[in-house]
Amino acid sequence: MLLVQSVFGQVSGALFQFVLAILSRDRRALILERRAKVLSLAKEMKAAGFTATQLRDLERRLTKEG
Repeated sequence: MLLVQSVFGQVSGALFQFVLAILSRDRRALILERRAKVLSLAKEMKAAGFTATQLRDLERRLTKEG
């Protein structure tokens, strides 16, 4: 029983720290991370041979679906 309580305490403590880390993150940092991901994805897609027109069409389709 003590083992279960100990494991539960460790898991709940880690989860609590994770939630606090997410809630305390600066909004500007999140925006910068998203922008970096989008730019990286755009570079990858351009390297894969997508044209600007194809990327805009894909964006429109995804926007309509979402």
